[in-house]
Amino acid sequence: QLQVVVQVEGQTGIYSNCGLSECKFSYSAPAITATAPKYGPSAGGTVLTIYGTNFGSGADIEATVNSIPCAATTYVTSNSVTCSLPANIYSANSAIGCSQCNALDVSVSLSVANQSNTLPAAFSFTRDGSSQALAGLWCKAIKVAYSVSASGIVWIDPDGDVSTNNAFQVYCLNDQDEGGWTKVVQYTTQAYTANASAYGSIATSDVQDGKLSDANINLIGGLRGLVNTGTISTLVSQSVLVLTDLVDSLELVKVSGYYTGFSLQVGQEIRLI
Repeated sequence: QLQVVVQVEGQTGIYSNCGLSECKFSYSAPAITATAPKYGPSAGGTVLTIYGTNFGSGADIEATVNSIPCAATTYVTSNSVTCSLPANIYSANSAIGCSQCNALDVSVSLSVANQSNTLPAAFSFTRDGSSQALAGLWCKAIKVAYSVSASGIVWIDPDGDVSTNNAFQVYCLNDQDEGGWTKVVQYTTQAYTANASAYGSIATSDVQDGKLSDANINLIGGLRGLVNTGTISTLVSQSVLVLTDLVDSLELVKVSGYYTGFSLQVGQEIRLI
């Protein structure tokens, strides 16, 4: 038996089970390799680009995000299509119905000529963070989804579930180093404050330790950096210093009663933060 692979108008097909007189022909399923951007508004209305292979020539093509059909699927090339994002009506993995809620790490699917494929954890819906009821995922997600350029206080709910009862306010730094930075710890002896100020002692052992919980920091994830947005002695910094990935294995931990994660030099002193 012989198998022959051909490409017809941007879509691969396979002749298989070829005997002496006949072959069976079938198109291969599309393959999604990436999407951009990674975040979009929960009300929809923006454009998501889907990249991959085997997207055909534009006929009989449909994309879905979180199991919701795109308002329009537009063929660009055999390697890319665009999706006009729909309003989100489900929690992640379509588990619960909702009205324009957050949905973290949802799948994107593409069907071409009745062949389909799905890329899991390819996209996230986020609200704009303007109130507790409209809490977004985190600063980076809100910045990307809503093209935010100004720094300020927003509401976030990084667990990405439908309920925003456990949402909280944070300070988002958006006007330095490409923006999208979520303030997670501050130079203070007071409780965490959702603003740009950072006064007091680093890595305080006080009860009000000036940081978000480790659980919330790990949900936000992303890069860890250090920036001065208030006054720390005479130190002046105009740029975020990116230090390391912040993942579960790198959560901030207490050593001898102090939180440690990276260090800051103030004059002759080096203090852990």
